[in-house]
Amino acid sequence: MPLRNIFKNCTYYWGFAAWMAYYINHPLYTPPTYGVQQVKLALAVFVICQLGNFSIHMALRDLRPAGSKTRKIPYPTKNP
Repeated sequence: MPLRNIFKNCTYYWGFAAWMAYYINHPLYTPPTYGVQQVKLALAVFVICQLGNFSIHMALRDLRPAGSKTRKIPYPTKNP
């Protein structure tokens, strides 16, 4: 990764974190409408999405064996 990408990535992620922190820590912040139930549902959806992302990373990792230069074509599997 080029060195300039580190600065681009840090600026993007830190800027987004600062933007979110502003609204979360603002004195006029209002909590979620449905309270803890809404937060738990959002967390469950987030975890499911992260598990799907992980499964795709594993599928893409297996397309090229370690130390090999071959490139395989991905085919649909039962992997969600």
